[in-house]
Amino acid sequence: MPEPMDRRSFIAHLAAAPLGAALLAGDRRPGAARQRASAALPPRVVGLRTMGGDFRFDPPGLRLEPGADLIWLNMGDFHTASAFHPENARLLGGDVPLRIPEGAESWHSGMLGLTAGTEFEHTFRVAGVYDYFCQPHYGFGMVGRLIVGEPRGGPGTRPMEGVPQAVRDAMPDADEIMGPRGRGWEWASRINGTLWLRAHDR
Repeated sequence: MPEPMDRRSFIAHLAAAPLGAALLAGDRRPGAARQRASAALPPRVVGLRTMGGDFRFDPPGLRLEPGADLIWLNMGDFHTASAFHPENARLLGGDVPLRIPEGAESWHSGMLGLTAGTEFEHTFRVAGVYDYFCQPHYGFGMVGRLIVGEPRGGPGTRPMEGVPQAVRDAMPDADEIMGPRGRGWEWASRINGTLWLRAHDR
């Protein structure tokens, strides 16, 4: 078993990591995900990032098993993680197409605010394709896609209509998520999760 990092080395390691700044903000919501430290793999964590004029979910696409949890971690700036679901129409001031499986639970993180380290967690129980967006940066193409189980039919597999071109351009393709690029995104989310666990001293 590797020896624990001393505090100075740990902080230096996080500061150099993609999620370091947000993780150093500390534990703000001791949810069920914190109890997964004993699991064989760390939790999947998606960062909500702003880099200059680039607004993105990092990684933008993931494959999950039914019943899996996902954590979104804010890196700073105003962000949300919100499902493409008619319940969230008010967020964009108009219609929001259904792009998650029929019967699946919608979600909206609420505005996570400027404080780095704020987070939101959701459990995905129904198989299918889930598309989601950041409310304030939707027009910039800050969107993401999750595949729970297999991408078999459902609203999320249909062509995107009535959305900005930036959204179409940024949305990951299902084949990307299921292929080699998606495996890289999976590892990126696990690395984020490892740092998240270390920052929470789990």
